Amino acid sequence: MSNYSKILVLASIAVSLLAWRIDATQAQTTGYNPNYYQRVNPTPSQGPPCGHIGTAPCPVQTTNAPQNMSAEQLLAYADKQVKQHDYAGAMSTYQRAAAMGNIEAKRQVAVGHVRGIGVRQDAQKGIAMLEDIAKNGDAKAYYHLGYFFENGKFVQRDYARALQDLRAASKGGVWFASFKLGVMYELGEGTPHDRAAAISWFDRAASQRGDASAAYYADFLRSAGSQRFNSGDAMASAYWAWFMKRYESLLPKSSGNGTGNFNQRCNAIPSCANAVWPRN
Repeated sequence: MSNYSKILVLASIAVSLLAWRIDATQAQTTGYNPNYYQRVNPTPSQGPPCGHIGTAPCPVQTTNAPQNMSAEQLLAYADKQVKQHDYAGAMSTYQRAAAMGNIEAKRQVAVGHVRGIGVRQDAQKGIAMLEDIAKNGDAKAYYHLGYFFENGKFVQRDYARALQDLRAASKGGVWFASFKLGVMYELGEGTPHDRAAAISWFDRAASQRGDASAAYYADFLRSAGSQRFNSGDAMASAYWAWFMKRYESLLPKSSGNGTGNFNQRCNAIPSCANAVWPRN
């Protein structure tokens, strides 16, 4: 794709987004904008819809899982409830499976308390639950603890604690914990900037799962030279630019004018699609 073609595509997207934003803003201030809603649903029903900007949320009917289900069946049922946005029902189902001793369900209940999903938020209770699960040898519980302490959104940020928990999760084979450690060592979060260590953690993540994104992040940092990144977003942007340059010549040409969309063509190649960003 030539630079001129890319500029035209970006300009077209910008105009479309601006028009959408104007309608969305009007919906927020007036409560209902027919133009905005019709773009979402070309055949709207009578009256303002629910579940869109400027309108009330759509009501969710809470359902209860049938009796006499095994823990595994309850987990599957809860996953279905989550997809239907019945978070309260899903939490109830997870709690039933957790009462049967299912570790995955216990983890979901704990995370739900930290984030306030399907239950009244109680981050302190959720963290305590995750700590109990982790002490019994569950590596994924360590990962969630590390994530919450690194993120700092639901509990006070504690990089030292995050590094400790993520290392424990990585030791237990959780590849995404290794990936996050690579990011933290590159950004110098809770530890001095250490590119060699960051590359080592990305390599470890790749070996644990065979994940393309981790391997490509390691290659990206090897080629970054003295370039430093002050945030995860800055690092991701630089990686994306490097990745596009590396893959552009390898992607299949699209039909028509031959320019196509990079994402669409990238998705046609599994190794390319998986390298954009890791899938946890």
